[in-house]
Amino acid sequence: MNDDLNQSSEIQKLQLEKLVGSKYVFPDGDYIQVKEIKMRDRVIENKAREGIAPYVTYMIGQGPGIPRQLGMFYQEFIDTYGHLFAKELNRE
Repeated sequence: MNDDLNQSSEIQKLQLEKLVGSKYVFPDGDYIQVKEIKMRDRVIENKAREGIAPYVTYMIGQGPGIPRQLGMFYQEFIDTYGHLFAKELNRE
């Protein structure tokens, strides 16, 4: 149970609310926008048990087409797109 409290504290430190609604527009007009972040069950890596982790739902808009809604766990999202949201993540 103590692990759950520590995990919850770590999640709060991420300041997820700053990222929700954030949008990055590329020079050609394409964009990525964070729609929402919710907690989801996830198998904890290197451990044989489950936990919870933030899951990011985001929109990708390319050209005149209909935007696509995609999702991935927070850490994977940050590893992939974190550099685009440096201001929101206080990484400037």
